[in-house]
Amino acid sequence: NVVTNKPSDTFEASLRTEFGSYFDFTGEAVVNIPITEKLAIRAVGYGEISDGFVDAPFGDTEDSIGNENAGGRFSVRYTPTDRLTFDASVQVDRTAIDAPLFAIEETLLDGDPAILNGRIDELEIERINVVGEIQYDFDVGLLRSITAFNRTTFEGDEDFDFTPADATLLTRDNSDRAFSQEVRFESAVFSLPSGFGTISANGGFSYADIKGVLAQRFAALGDDPGASVTDAETDITHVSAFGDVRWRPIDQLELAVGARFSRDKVSFDRTVTRFGSFFRDPSISEGDRTFTAITPNASVLFDWTENLSTYFSFSTGFRPGGFVGTSAGPSIEFDEENVRSFEGGLKSTWLDGQLTVNASGYALFYNDIQVPIARAFGGGVENAATARSVGAEITVGTTPVPGLNLQAGLGLAYAKFTDFEESISGDQTGERLPRAPRTSFSFIGDYEHPSPIIADLQPFARVEYSYRSDFSDAVGDTTTLDGYDVTNFRLGVRGERLEVALFVENAFNELYATEAFPGSGFEPDFAPQNLVVPGETRRFGVVTTVRF
Repeated sequence: NVVTNKPSDTFEASLRTEFGSYFDFTGEAVVNIPITEKLAIRAVGYGEISDGFVDAPFGDTEDSIGNENAGGRFSVRYTPTDRLTFDASVQVDRTAIDAPLFAIEETLLDGDPAILNGRIDELEIERINVVGEIQYDFDVGLLRSITAFNRTTFEGDEDFDFTPADATLLTRDNSDRAFSQEVRFESAVFSLPSGFGTISANGGFSYADIKGVLAQRFAALGDDPGASVTDAETDITHVSAFGDVRWRPIDQLELAVGARFSRDKVSFDRTVTRFGSFFRDPSISEGDRTFTAITPNASVLFDWTENLSTYFSFSTGFRPGGFVGTSAGPSIEFDEENVRSFEGGLKSTWLDGQLTVNASGYALFYNDIQVPIARAFGGGVENAATARSVGAEITVGTTPVPGLNLQAGLGLAYAKFTDFEESISGDQTGERLPRAPRTSFSFIGDYEHPSPIIADLQPFARVEYSYRSDFSDAVGDTTTLDGYDVTNFRLGVRGERLEVALFVENAFNELYATEAFPGSGFEPDFAPQNLVVPGETRRFGVVTTVRF
């Protein structure tokens, strides 16, 4: 959940630059200008150029897989009265990538990630996002309306066989757009008569219209040439109503109950025209399904002291089903997913605020859980009958001396299919859920010297460490990705107007993959290599921020 800064009544301007390995450069400029007491604007511009850390040893070039990104955001805030606020923003963004970031697993293990493609063709992604918000503060609560529009386009060519020869070529032209409207009311806290405590409520509705259009060309070259032309369109219409009530019979105890009604209508229309001997018969796929659900939730919170509270919550979740088109073969239809979630924990502060301890345990029970599957010519989605995930998390933070903050977190998760006999990859009952490591751990240490050493500049240092255990990427994918740990360091000085820091990310050059491409489901004679998305290798550089 990313919340951008809104325009404010204080002038602000800053410039941030970052130079790093792989000849990469990042720049960001921000300016906030109060026009009048009631009107303010804010503008952000950013850009990035990088040669990338994955090599392309085949084809016409032996260069790295680079990327370029540029964009900006302009926002306005108008407050004609103390109660009424108007916010509006528009953000545009363009990303150009030389090639998909897939690497051969063997080259990753050798310490020099390289793609297998013989062709490098630029992929371009363009995005525009427009948001408008109106907020009115009544005496009895806050009324909020949020309207948003988003459009994303994707164009590019991919050497889809992932071999040095140009055996296949996939050309895609995607366009997605979404419109959404949400209205919600957040009430004030009211005192109930006769000493029955206090009560508050929230409620609202949302609407969204989402459309995706795909124009795709797939060509197989060589001794048995063929081609297909795919035109597909997906429409999703979403409506929902939601609300909750929170009651505090006494100051220490809060009881809450709520529910959401959701209705999603999904339509799918795809036409595939085939040419040559590789593909033979044209096909048309159509589908139209409606998914509805009522998902209740409830929670109990008790404040034992000002520094210790415990909670328990029960909630239900719903994810609509839909359709997935593939580069070859019939489209895939999948059902909705439902989940029941139980969670309990505590939040606490000790030693006069110098120590915090937060812990929780949870259990998730899924029906018809949607899982990714590995297939030749692209992935897909299928439903497992039931699945379960049980785990616990604990975070501990301390300030042993002034200026030094330490925080550590440990997560344990045991997630598996409890009934998945009808998978296309065979009976998966008892197998782990994909992309679900059993153990994760993180540590952050921050230190800032309590007094300046030069002018108003104070030295600071930061270390970050993270670990996750091994995991599989998709059902039917024989690749199990190894666990990995990454360590980052940062050292610099900061003041009111200037901050300069040296950094090194993945300091010990850990070689790891974050995802396995479903293409590893190809027959060995077609693509004998496992394909993975590599994690970034060691990177170092300097970052500077100047505030005006």
